[in-house]
Amino acid sequence: MSSMGPAATAYETVRAAVDAPAKTPPAGGWPCAIFSHSMTGWRHVNSSFCAEIASHGAVAIHVEHCDGTACLARARDDGRVLADYVSWEHDKTEELKALHGPDAEDEIKADLAAWRRGQLDARLVELAAALDGLDGAALEAGIGAGLPFARTSDDVAVLGQSFGGAAAAAMCARDDARTPRFSRCLVYDPWFDGAGDERYPLAAADYAGAFPGVKTAAIWRNGTSPLSETCAANWDAFLDKAGPAGRAYDHPHAGHFAQTDAPCVFERGPLSFVYNALVDAADGQDAATQLAAALEETVEALGADWFAAGATGPADA
Repeated sequence: MSSMGPAATAYETVRAAVDAPAKTPPAGGWPCAIFSHSMTGWRHVNSSFCAEIASHGAVAIHVEHCDGTACLARARDDGRVLADYVSWEHDKTEELKALHGPDAEDEIKADLAAWRRGQLDARLVELAAALDGLDGAALEAGIGAGLPFARTSDDVAVLGQSFGGAAAAAMCARDDARTPRFSRCLVYDPWFDGAGDERYPLAAADYAGAFPGVKTAAIWRNGTSPLSETCAANWDAFLDKAGPAGRAYDHPHAGHFAQTDAPCVFERGPLSFVYNALVDAADGQDAATQLAAALEETVEALGADWFAAGATGPADA
């Protein structure tokens, strides 16, 4: 698990230039989007989304989470391991069986759900830290000359797939109503599990009320994903919370990872024989076309007005 994903994306081709010089930001900084990956995801698994968003004149950040949900989290500078994947079925369940006893099913189930909610909370801290540190990192890299490089305190778009969808929704649900940071919330086949007060990883309280400041809350619902059966009611609750800002993109033939780079990479890469043995043929229906559609829909959901914030001219004009 820890090396399969990153090994596969080593063969990925993304429409972007490495170490390209940064353009001078417009007054107030570039529009900013931040992406939270799925459970078992990693920093490159949504590269096509980040490249597409950046190509329209925005800053796109992808966090590799250190909460035990990434297949492997490594430091960018020296490659040291920051966190490895922690399995629900094996690592955590066995730990709780040892704590409570193998027959304490109710206690184990409750603790597992609480653990997932705790991982979600850790993701929110990481996402906020990435936004808070962006201008400093840009300045350290000699970008921006002390001016805001990106708009990280308001009008931010937060995106997430699977577990990352829960993180994106939570960031918006818990936003400060007086000075909201997030204006767009885009979630792709999100993992909204459980019922009533036992919902996880997105807590029950996050479904209450409205999203402060959110102008667009979009959800991608994939028909052949297993989550379409277990999470459908909570998907509807997300749209209810969004109210007029809500919109849904339904893909009846798409699998759980259709809105990521994984299907295209695994189908074509050196590990294709492993991937094709694990995935139902229905899930892999023309992966490249499904991904291209998702990219187009994402740009549409973010909206021309959001991207227009980066078209007002450079700060030094």
